Amino acid sequence: MKKYLSIALALLIASMAFAGVYTIGTGNTGGYYVPFSGLWDNGWSKSIYTKAEINAAGLNTANTITG
Repeated sequence: MKKYLSIALALLIASMAFAGVYTIGTGNTGGYYVPFSGLWDNGWSKSIYTKAEINAAGLNTANTITG
């Protein structure tokens, strides 16, 4: 049991360590922490962006977006 808990904790920490902030659009409404964030009231949301908005944010190379 300790082994599985340690692995889960390590994965959680690693995913937070590689998170980044990408501003899409005008940037007036705040940003999203990628891949996830539970910093404020543990709120979660999903958004749809066009290819042009994603490319303008700097994600125009071979990136995989999942979720």
